[in-house]
Formats: sequence, C-alpha cells, structure tokens
Amino acid sequence: MITLDKIAYNIKNLVEGGISGEDSNLSIRQIKHMVHYHRANLLTKYTDSGRYTSDVIFQEVTKTLSSSTQQLSEIIGWANNRAIKQIYIQKSTSPTKKHHVGIVSEPDRAFFEASRFAPNKHQFFCTITPGGTLRFYENDGQIFSDSTYQAVITACFADPLLAGGSSSGRYPIPMELVSSLIESVLAKEFGMYLRVSTDTINDSVDNKGANASSPPVSASPSANARSRRGRTR
Repeated sequence: MITLDKIAYNIKNLVEGGISGEDSNLSIRQIKHMVHYHRANLLTKYTDSGRYTSDVIFQEVTKTLSSSTQQLSEIIGWANNRAIKQIYIQKSTSPTKKHHVGIVSEPDRAFFEASRFAPNKHQFFCTITPGGTLRFYENDGQIFSDSTYQAVITACFADPLLAGGSSSGRYPIPMELVSSLIESVLAKEFGMYLRVSTDTINDSVDNKGANASSPPVSASPSANARSRRGRTR
C-alpha cells in the first residue's frame, strides 16, 4: 500500500542523497503540498486522454443534512463535474436504502423542476457552486434538509487530507502512476531527473578495443609451400 508519508520521504531521500539531519531545509509538509499539486495535474492529463477513471483516486465523505447546504473540500476542477463520481442520500436509520442525487447547474434548475421527466417525489437533486458548496432539493424544487438523512459524496479531491484522508493511509492514486508522480515532483520542483547512465561500452567498442591492443599479425609463407610457377606449363 502506498501512502503519502512513503512518497514524501522517498522524494526527500532522493533529493538529499539519503543523508538528512535536523538542520535540513527541506520540509516534509512542503513536499506533501507538492505531491498534492502534481497528483492533480497528473490525474488531469491521465483522464483527459480518454482513459477511464480508476476507483482508487476517489474518496468518500459523509455529510449530515441538518442544513440544505454542505461545503465540500476543494475538488479537482474537471469539466462537467467529472471529479464527482456519485452522490446519494440515505436515512441514518436505514443506510441500505439509497436515493441517488443528480447534479444540475443553477441555470438549469428551473427547467429541471418544470420538466415532466423530473424524478419522482422520492428522489432528489442538487446544485454545486464553483467553491464546492452543495445545495440539496426535492424534486419539486423545495430545499431539503433533514438531520436524520446523510449525503454520501464520492469525489476526487485536490487535497486528500482535507477531505478526511490520512497521511499514513492509502494515498488515492493508482500504483502505476506513483513513479511518474515522484519523477514529476523531482523534475519540476527540484530540477532532478531519475535517469540511468547509458552503457557506452558495447560489443563493437569491445572488439575495437581488443583489436587496437593486439599487434597485427602477418601470415608468413609455409616452408612446405610450393611455387605456383613450377606447376605452370
């Protein structure tokens, strides 16, 4: 399992050459902020190329609906709210019964309420502001708040720790992108690249070196060799 602590200390050791002391100017907290930023950029490039989003990049947070508005930690700003995988409402006493919540923009809310294809009375929808504020409504447009209900939001957050994650828990990034994440931080923040020096010695060079070190040997005629002139008629 990859954690934020492991990633941060790995970067710190690579930058400092494995030698660090109490007077180190490199802060683990600073590195963790770099990791969050580069993770968001890396996931944006990863998903924009048409790949499906992996479940491991999402986190689940639960909000009690004692108020109709709920503030989320900052989510990654992908278009069309792609950073939010799903939202559903459940009653605290019966969590197995879930009501999925659709997200609509504020300008489309009036059309959604007036549409005859709107959800039935047992379903809900919500709007979200650029700042991450969710407002929940019943299908007739009435603001919904009920402390016996919970909203469960599954989303990709810009800072997983602010969303309730732990630096010692699983970091929300696919394992195949961890090395790319570390290389991105090293290259762009510290000007370092993880490269393996090329092997300049190959077979052709070895052969040339062997030929250069050995003196040329000229073939001397054999004592038993006969002259071709004697065989000529």
